[in-house]
Amino acid sequence: MRRHIGVGSAVALGLCVANTSIAATTFDIIGQDFVGGVQFINGNIRPSIAENGKVVFAANTLPPAGALPVFFTGDGLNPLQTADYTTAGYTSPAVVKIDASGNLAYVGTRTANPHDFRGVYRTNTTGAAFSTVFEVEQVFGPPPIPSPQSRLFMSGNGTIAFSNIQDGDGELYTATQGGPATILRSGTGTFFNNQQFDVNDSGAVAIQMEYTDPNNGLSRGILIFDSPEEGLATMETAVERVGVGVQPNLAMNNLGQVAFILESNITIQYFDPPLPGGGALAGTQSLTPGVYMSTPSAFGTPFTFTKIADTSGAFESFSEIRLNDNGTIVLQASVEVSPGNFETGIYTGGDPIADELVRTGKTININGTDNFFSIVRLGDLNHQDQLTFQTSDFNTTDQIVWRVNNVPEPGSMALLLATASACLFRRRV
Repeated sequence: MRRHIGVGSAVALGLCVANTSIAATTFDIIGQDFVGGVQFINGNIRPSIAENGKVVFAANTLPPAGALPVFFTGDGLNPLQTADYTTAGYTSPAVVKIDASGNLAYVGTRTANPHDFRGVYRTNTTGAAFSTVFEVEQVFGPPPIPSPQSRLFMSGNGTIAFSNIQDGDGELYTATQGGPATILRSGTGTFFNNQQFDVNDSGAVAIQMEYTDPNNGLSRGILIFDSPEEGLATMETAVERVGVGVQPNLAMNNLGQVAFILESNITIQYFDPPLPGGGALAGTQSLTPGVYMSTPSAFGTPFTFTKIADTSGAFESFSEIRLNDNGTIVLQASVEVSPGNFETGIYTGGDPIADELVRTGKTININGTDNFFSIVRLGDLNHQDQLTFQTSDFNTTDQIVWRVNNVPEPGSMALLLATASACLFRRRV
């Protein structure tokens, strides 16, 4: 079982780390349409970043190189490298990740006769070799096992996690870089159907999952698996026993903390004893819509949390969240800039003005150049406080992949520290 630092300590740690750095926030262009051999960037695949700052994104090559879909990697200084998966017999990538050694992992289709395969594959930044982590033959009718989902997550040391669980069939897998896929949790009548998840360097996975709760029946929660085939009796959770319509997006770091987004009010009931079920109601824990930093706790027991942002002000909704070991949280959110007028931005805290990094619908000066973005897509955040995002504008139609160095701390960090121990648990008497 993991050991976690408390939420208050985690926020303080983030402050200490942030305050030791005096470097200014800078922006690098890693890739751009019609520059450096790039034709069109694939905006459906979010750019990813390794711990050494190298970035990977998907795009077509610029003729006369054949206009092929490839993976481009770059560090902002040297010419872009290309991994040509198309010529190697792969198509339709959904996601790609990179580690500091230049290893790529992606979900895609391998062309073959008589049927193609859908799977998780590896290559390197030059596409010199390709290997299979996991794949399923795409036969007519139901496949023999569920195909892998279009979600793949990678930790800073290159550990990956992916799932093919569907209606209790399939498995949640992890794999170290270069190693085979191993089953972390099988789908069963207790654990089935998952959406967002994340993995850390130890191979622990925080996953938004449907499960059968002994006191609530069919439920959804953020479940933490850190050993093979772990069950409710030994696992931890950040959210549990909520309706299946509650689907929090999430991120996890190496400290075991989980940041997540709630779109609706929830109230979690706790029972004594929590297992095997049917115990007396012992208390409740209520949360309102917003963004939270949490420290998971044993199944059936309250967890500690801090609210980072909410929709009481200009924020209208939150869609993506990233978290690193420094306690840095980055959000993609919709913000109301005038009555009934909403724009999308990337934020580093709960203040939609002070914590704004970039957003659509306004002119932003970056590196001495005015930019107007019509689309902003959040990429990945590494533990060095480097961030990727992708933009497009309707003026030139150019798409750009950016890297942000020294992601700024939120202006509201002092408030977060003061409220780090907030926990809305009340015990029934």
